[in-house]
Amino acid sequence: MNVKWKNLLVMVVVFLAVSFVMAQDSLALGIAPATESLSFEPGLERTFSIKVINRDGKEVKALITAGGELGEYVELNENYVYFSEGEKEKKISYTIRLPEGMEEPGPHRAEIMVMELPPEEGGGMTKVSAILSVTYVLTVNVPYPGKYAKARLFVSGFKLKRESNFLVEVENLGSLTIFAIAVIDILGPLGEKITTLTSDEVSIDPKEKEVIAVKWIPEIQGEYFARVDVIYNDHSTRDEKKVTIGELMVDIDSISTGEFSLGGIAKFNILVENKWNREIPDVYAEVTIKDRGGKEYTRTKTASSKLEPFGKQMLIAYWDTERVDQGDYVMSVVLHYEGTETTKEFDVKVFLDKIEVALVGMIVEGPSEEPEIPTVYIFTFVVIILSVMNIVIYMKLRGRRGGKYLRPS
Repeated sequence: MNVKWKNLLVMVVVFLAVSFVMAQDSLALGIAPATESLSFEPGLERTFSIKVINRDGKEVKALITAGGELGEYVELNENYVYFSEGEKEKKISYTIRLPEGMEEPGPHRAEIMVMELPPEEGGGMTKVSAILSVTYVLTVNVPYPGKYAKARLFVSGFKLKRESNFLVEVENLGSLTIFAIAVIDILGPLGEKITTLTSDEVSIDPKEKEVIAVKWIPEIQGEYFARVDVIYNDHSTRDEKKVTIGELMVDIDSISTGEFSLGGIAKFNILVENKWNREIPDVYAEVTIKDRGGKEYTRTKTASSKLEPFGKQMLIAYWDTERVDQGDYVMSVVLHYEGTETTKEFDVKVFLDKIEVALVGMIVEGPSEEPEIPTVYIFTFVVIILSVMNIVIYMKLRGRRGGKYLRPS
């Protein structure tokens, strides 16, 4: 390998090492709470405390700065935070002093940034460190003139045919008291209305919040959308959430065989049922038949079929019994649909002129979950690839312009 490529390799290795450390360190600092909110009052002065978390317990020095739209109104009570080795938490504080008036209604932000600083030369800290920052946000809500509200819908863990509550948080961001009711439409997967729920009326003073509970008893499992309209004094505001009742499932309703003669082709009519409230495409069955000793006689797949919401469909499987004796067998039927499997086992009795099928048990397996890759690692990987490409391009361009490299010895 010539010197050019040796140097390039060293640069890449060093860059990879530093990037890996950066990816590890990027999760080292945290802040709690990450956000807070405050209603605007002319000339309001208030002090807040924030907890800075040193997850790795390493020695850290961090700079504290204020910014955002309202940064000029923030006074930091300290400009640095120091962690000795082993310290995991420290509290910092700041004071915000609001002006006498703010013309634009709505949310305004002040930001507190805590930035990890690189170690000082000659210190006892780690030599390779990333500069990392975490941000805390204070939102100051300036009242809208007149009547103005916002709504947030919260969905609890609904279960089939059991009463539970939707929770609707209504925040009065205006300057006048409002009288509000929550109207919730339950919609099916195609947007069709299933039912409508209505709350009692509540009054909400300016700068206040109320949580309205709305009861619902789901009668059918499946996927729904809950859309709430909060109506107040001839105004309205809306929010919506997805609601899932039960679990997506396709079941085997029954298996029939029809006419049969030993030595011929056995036909299994597998009736499957969609227990969900939307269409499920590409449903098929994998059928395996073994004897009691575990010897496999056949393994086959049916054609794929589409299942309508709560609909049924026949899947057909075949078994060539030319080398099959009378006796007892075990049939496993695995339904495949949308990354999920439903498995049922059946006892199969083979006679000269008929086959009897009886259910043994069922297993439902959900889709396998891939481990989630943190965004920081994806970002670091992309940066590494781009940087290596830049280095290679630079070295090639330098060679074309007459740069001289040593020949390999």
